[in-house]
Amino acid sequence: MTLEFNADEPVVGLARQRELIRAVLGASSADETRWLEWKSQHDLSKAPGAFAVSKAILGFANRMPDVAEQWAGGHAYLLVGVEWMRMQFTGFRRTMSRRSTAG
Repeated sequence: MTLEFNADEPVVGLARQRELIRAVLGASSADETRWLEWKSQHDLSKAPGAFAVSKAILGFANRMPDVAEQWAGGHAYLLVGVEWMRMQFTGFRRTMSRRSTAG
């Protein structure tokens, strides 16, 4: 699975945010990039979770500007709770599939 997302421009607006989430849900953790990371199971109220998120943010902040500007207009994105979303979307799709075939 590879990350299938056009990162030529920043992720602005709900439709584009959903597009990014869908791309992440279809990707593997090996697809994380210099402009995008996702964390699946971190409790941000506990030190290990807060550390993981802080580390990612600091990594984004320390990118060289000429490197950063190559993707998403220099922006970086951190998605937290991706695994939970994957389970929710998968369950939703199964439920919708059953409904559409039952009718």
